[in-house]
Amino acid sequence: MSTTIGNHITAVNLFKLITAAAVISTTILVFSDDIDLSTVRQFLQNVTNTKANHEGRPFLQNVTNTKANPEGRQFLQNVTNTKANPEGDFSSSVGINFSSLYLPNSVQMRIDEKSWMENGVIYRPTEKKNHKNEKNPSPKLASFEPLVPFNKTLFFSGSQSPTPSVTKKKIILWYEPVTYTVRSESVYPLRFCPDFPCSMTTNKKYFNESSLLVFNGELLSKDPPLRASSDQLFMFHNVEAPTSPAFRPKRFSTPQWRSAFNWTMDYRTDSTFPIYYGVVRRNPNPPTPKNYTQVLLSKSNGTVAWMVSNCGTSSKRDQYVKELKKHINVDIYGGCGSFKCDRKSDESCNNDIATKYKFFLAFENSLCPDYVTEKFFRFMSHDIITVSRTFKGILDIQAAPGTYIDTNNYSSPAKLAEYLNYLDKNDTEYLNILREKDKYIYVFEDWPLRRNDGSIRFMHYHWEAVPFCQVCQRLWNLKANGSERVDDILKWFDSRPCVKPTDLG
Repeated sequence: MSTTIGNHITAVNLFKLITAAAVISTTILVFSDDIDLSTVRQFLQNVTNTKANHEGRPFLQNVTNTKANPEGRQFLQNVTNTKANPEGDFSSSVGINFSSLYLPNSVQMRIDEKSWMENGVIYRPTEKKNHKNEKNPSPKLASFEPLVPFNKTLFFSGSQSPTPSVTKKKIILWYEPVTYTVRSESVYPLRFCPDFPCSMTTNKKYFNESSLLVFNGELLSKDPPLRASSDQLFMFHNVEAPTSPAFRPKRFSTPQWRSAFNWTMDYRTDSTFPIYYGVVRRNPNPPTPKNYTQVLLSKSNGTVAWMVSNCGTSSKRDQYVKELKKHINVDIYGGCGSFKCDRKSDESCNNDIATKYKFFLAFENSLCPDYVTEKFFRFMSHDIITVSRTFKGILDIQAAPGTYIDTNNYSSPAKLAEYLNYLDKNDTEYLNILREKDKYIYVFEDWPLRRNDGSIRFMHYHWEAVPFCQVCQRLWNLKANGSERVDDILKWFDSRPCVKPTDLG
């Protein structure tokens, strides 16, 4: 983009400036690089027409006039320069690892008064509707959900031909699916990018036609299948910690599997396609006003809640809570405690806990690099403070500072309890954390695990559908990106081991 403002600015760049600024109107037309220039000209004409829009012309003059507004030029350079500001308005460490591959300009743009686009993903309010054909309705817990629009020019920006003809969608076959994968006899669109030129299926009759086979690392067969063609790719998929019993023994330790994979899809940040249990985004909308006094009054009878059914784990979280209870009251829900909460009623159960208690323990079963599960994200949209226990340093990347409590900052359960008791007695400090939380949204996808009769057994929460949009884009740009190959999946899997706890003293 030209660094000269005023007479030398192009219509398209000015249009991008107006879109990124999002200050003229509460509703902004989202640009794309292949937009017709006549549309841009008409948009600019409407904005600068003083009869039609009295504020438009002065706004443009003020922003681009470096004498009247010396900050205007610098603002334009900063917000559109992806080298200087690769995350746009969301420039903190939060969100750095969630950048999409298909939208180079990642400036945050307002779509309407409730939705916005960031890093190529539109975040929109979740429709409060139940899943089809479920006997035990369980509304979605995430207040926002993603949508990835298809921009043909950007999607094929890495191809030799900028806009190749799409006559048939590429098929992604779940050869060994995870439990929450949608089973289907036919192909179906990608979940949050349905216009992308890819389809998904679990039916192996599409084996020969599939461009990519996805294998759940826990359920591998003795030998990998023979590829239908030299272009067919294999992807290793995993959401579980290496300490999971499912990896005893590791089925991919055989010579046949160790060099079979082209890509990895894992919670780890060094995966080809990282998948997380949730993502954090700063909400551009003003926080909803709350009666925080009433919030505190509802918590008069509860301090700390913990929900757990897997009692003995490698992180020894049960021992940690046993020590913690010596210094502060902890009510334990689930199979490991005396309080019950039905998993088929997630939303009502979570609301009840968030209303009664001040703190929720989100303690992972394993302390592994990058391993942060739905335990952390599921209560972040509620009026309760999450206390997380993970591998040290993970939350610096995956969460927003000042919105949670990290046990890694305390040498022992007694020291953590000391801080929790302090917050319990200091309403101002406690509410400051809740107010900071309200500046962000927490997005995860709901995946219902169904019984044979179609009813929901319980809900799984993840951030996986959007990364599959990235997989699709990669499949169509192999010549530019290279198909890659994982030299040794066992060596890769073991390269970031879990650790034993050191904070029980």
